[in-house]
Amino acid sequence: MKKKIVILGVIAVFIGTMTSMVACSSTATTNQSSIPVTTSAAATSAAKTSTTAASSQTGGNLAGILGQVSGIASMKYDMVTTTPNNQTVTSTMWVKKTQMRMESTQQGQSIVMLINGDTKIMYMYMPAQNMALKEDYGQAPKSASDNANSILQNTPTVIGTETLDGKLCTVIQYTVNGATTKEWIWQAKGLPVRMQITTSQGTTITDFKNYDFSDIPDSTFVLPAGVQIQSLGGIPTGLPTGLPTGIPSH
Repeated sequence: MKKKIVILGVIAVFIGTMTSMVACSSTATTNQSSIPVTTSAAATSAAKTSTTAASSQTGGNLAGILGQVSGIASMKYDMVTTTPNNQTVTSTMWVKKTQMRMESTQQGQSIVMLINGDTKIMYMYMPAQNMALKEDYGQAPKSASDNANSILQNTPTVIGTETLDGKLCTVIQYTVNGATTKEWIWQAKGLPVRMQITTSQGTTITDFKNYDFSDIPDSTFVLPAGVQIQSLGGIPTGLPTGLPTGIPSH
């Protein structure tokens, strides 16, 4: 019984640290060009030269930049999240169509999260225990297109351009429900390079690193043979929205 409580506690901590992370699902076509984007006068003046140069490559607007994600079939990347209390969590994400795999370590426990956007089933797999906890994932994760639409509906302000981790980024900012979000969007791909969320509790920063767009084997999203599967109830499994980390289906 004690072992089970410890495992559930680790999972609860794991879910809590994933507050800025999003899964994927099949895409739906959205008309993003009609959604307003505010550009501050100061930012326009300060970043005029670099923004003009980038415009010829990205379509000249935020909707065009974010829309580039639809051309990506699969990707792998690392997320380094630093919380307001200076706790750092590093996770690795694999995303392909409606499938997602996330690996992280919490309290010395390696945990793998598998989500199938079609069946709405999520597994929390713990290799050390050779056990997986199965949970129905009733709310479909957001796709990249859905998230891009969500960002634009928040009427973000384009505050300039900046090169981060060697990538030319459009920097945007918006506030929702008292939380101010600042994002560095990679102009060449429409993907986040950094997200900074500030609330009354402090600032959480997530850096997205080591993007790899190679084809991911389907076996990456399948539990190993022989894993003991148990149903899990009473643990919150919903993931928040807000990051364009999903991949649309083709």
